[in-house]
Amino acid sequence: MEPWLTTKQIAVLFGCTGGNVTKTITPHAPESARRKVKGVPQYHIPTLITAYTQHRIDQHDKKQRKTAAQSAAAGDEMLSGPPGLPEGSSPALEAYRVERAAMAKLERLEREQALLPRDAVHDALARVANILRGAGETLQRSYGPEAQAALDEALDDAENEIDALCGGPTDDSSNSENGDP
Repeated sequence: MEPWLTTKQIAVLFGCTGGNVTKTITPHAPESARRKVKGVPQYHIPTLITAYTQHRIDQHDKKQRKTAAQSAAAGDEMLSGPPGLPEGSSPALEAYRVERAAMAKLERLEREQALLPRDAVHDALARVANILRGAGETLQRSYGPEAQAALDEALDDAENEIDALCGGPTDDSSNSENGDP
């Protein structure tokens, strides 16, 4: 089958009228998927189908978001505002909506596994630091204690930064090697 078809051929392919094709399908064809042969418009079918399918997916997603927002608003009186007040009339109500949206985003990111638990990140970075400390012992044997001391100092600084980022201990005494407070 030729990848370029006329409106009538597309109508046969999709099982609809030429008018339907012109109104609903071909407007979504990118310029690269359009041409005229002897004044008759033709469309590159693979590109047209991809573009139209993406359009339908976008429409579906938009409808789903709208339905979800309406459901959320129906389930939470605070999202639509208390009875008797015009919608969106309160700064506190708007702050509540913003916070609610932020929480929904965090929940979505957690479901998509785009967020890493703070403890897991901290533990993984601590394991990396232990590996590097082992390398420091090798440096000490090869280049003397100054080499290991320089690496240990850098690792202590890095560990303090990691602890500050992950909310762990920031007290230097917790990192002492001999266990003294």
